[in-house]
Amino acid sequence: MESILFVDNDIHFAQDVMKYFEKNGIPHVYETDGLNALNIVRDKKPSVVIADRELPNLDGLSLCKFIKLDETLSHIKFLLLTSSGTEDLIVGSSDGLDAAIEKPIGPKDLVDQLIKVLQTVEA
Repeated sequence: MESILFVDNDIHFAQDVMKYFEKNGIPHVYETDGLNALNIVRDKKPSVVIADRELPNLDGLSLCKFIKLDETLSHIKFLLLTSSGTEDLIVGSSDGLDAAIEKPIGPKDLVDQLIKVLQTVEA
C-alpha cells in the first residue's frame, strides 16, 4: 500500500481510521492542521493525501491546490473528505482532486475508495 498523509481534525473519526490503517499495515502520517499538512507533504512526499474539507489554517481544497500546482508534488493523489455533498465534487473537479468522498464513511469503506482511485490511476 502507498504511503498516506491523513489530515482530519475530527479526532474520533481519525482515531478509527488510524486504528484501521495500523491493523492492516497501511503506512500513514496523521495531521490535524492544513498548513502543517502542506509542510509534511513538501518534506515526506507521500503517495496519497486524504484530507477533510474543513481544516484549521488551510482548508482541504486549498491544500489540494497548493499540491497540484507544485510540479514536484502534483503527482500525489488527493482524496477530499466532505460533508457538503456534490458542491465540493463540482468545485473540486477543477482543483485537481482525484476523488471527493462524502462523510460519514467508515475506515474500511474509505480504504476501498482509496484502492479504487489508485487502480483507476494505474489503468
